[in-house]
Amino acid sequence: MTRWLALDHGHKRIGVAIGNTTDGWEIQPPSGQIIGDNMFLRLVADGGGQVTVVLKAGDRYPAKRADLGDTTLTLEASDEVFVVIETSRYLQSDGKIIIIPADAGTILTALLMPRSG
Repeated sequence: MTRWLALDHGHKRIGVAIGNTTDGWEIQPPSGQIIGDNMFLRLVADGGGQVTVVLKAGDRYPAKRADLGDTTLTLEASDEVFVVIETSRYLQSDGKIIIIPADAGTILTALLMPRSG
């Protein structure tokens, strides 16, 4: 079973993660809110061996950098990896970011980074 932590902003839940390796995780803000420019991901692989995690490219608008394609990360058994992603590459037209793990034991924590200025 995939364990997950959704995006959290204060006490407001601003994202949802789906724990299923077929569907992957869908990170989505509630109605009326948007995902900012950068997101911080923490990925933890279980101890069962090497794991791949795919960050799906966006579907053009609003993903201005979708043409760069998917990103595949490889984690060794029990690895803990911290990644900052530029959301303009991965954002879907419905406001979601889709991340697909190859192993149901992978853990995802996703946090929004504050905007500068």
